[in-house]
Amino acid sequence: MLKVGTADLWGVNMSEFLPSRVEEPMSNHLFARSDRAIEEARRLCENTLRIRALAQQTTLASCAIREEVEAYRQEVVTDWLARRRLQALAPMPDTIIRPRAREALRGA
Repeated sequence: MLKVGTADLWGVNMSEFLPSRVEEPMSNHLFARSDRAIEEARRLCENTLRIRALAQQTTLASCAIREEVEAYRQEVVTDWLARRRLQALAPMPDTIIRPRAREALRGA
């Protein structure tokens, strides 16, 4: 009683359960669409992971730049304080003899 194709299996006609030739292109089209949708979802997932990695790299780079800027500011403040201390130790402007005044003193 078992036959190949659309034969009867235990008295049931299987041809009514098999898709007809008209339905095959539609089912192939649906499978193709689902494959494209799965591929698109995979690409979107990869892109999301790339974007997250870039965001993390950007955040780390921003933190590193912020630390470098803070270190540079500290350097500038330290240099400024050192210059101010040197200026405090320098003689007052009225005690400095300028080159022209020195020449005038020599000529007099």
